[in-house]
Amino acid sequence: MRIQPDPIPNGVFGNKDLDDLLLALCNHYAPSVIPYVQQQTDIEEPNFIAVRIVSGGAVGRYVLETYAISDGQCGGVL
Repeated sequence: MRIQPDPIPNGVFGNKDLDDLLLALCNHYAPSVIPYVQQQTDIEEPNFIAVRIVSGGAVGRYVLETYAISDGQCGGVL
């Protein structure tokens, strides 16, 4: 999943709760994203899901986290 808020909230990249935010976003979108990936690809059982928050253009910043998939939700960090 690629999330690009406009504008990016101030301080999101330095926030100590960023890991919790990424996991919450992952769990919010996983029930829609996982079936979509299964329908659009030949991957019957994807084994990970990634969340990336992007700010700016070609020279912007981003944060990326990958999670194992567990029961249709985001599991442990990979």
